[in-house]
Amino acid sequence: MLLVKQKWQDELIHTIGLLTMKEDRVVKKIVYHPLEFAKAVMSSDDDERPIRIRYFGVFALKPNRSKERTRKFQHIYKQYDI
Repeated sequence: MLLVKQKWQDELIHTIGLLTMKEDRVVKKIVYHPLEFAKAVMSSDDDERPIRIRYFGVFALKPNRSKERTRKFQHIYKQYDI
């Protein structure tokens, strides 16, 4: 059995994953490829919070909404009124 010592970055990524309840591969993708992560998050309609990338700025969605998102919220509001 061969024991491989982890780099300190891998240990830090594992710790962040434990704290945020995310898998190590997800945290590693966010750390090493932040623009791909920003593109994936901003293209989904589930979350509209801005994303901050260190030394790069804040990315936020434009105020216009997609038709699918509008339909989803209208359905929620109708069910809430009932």
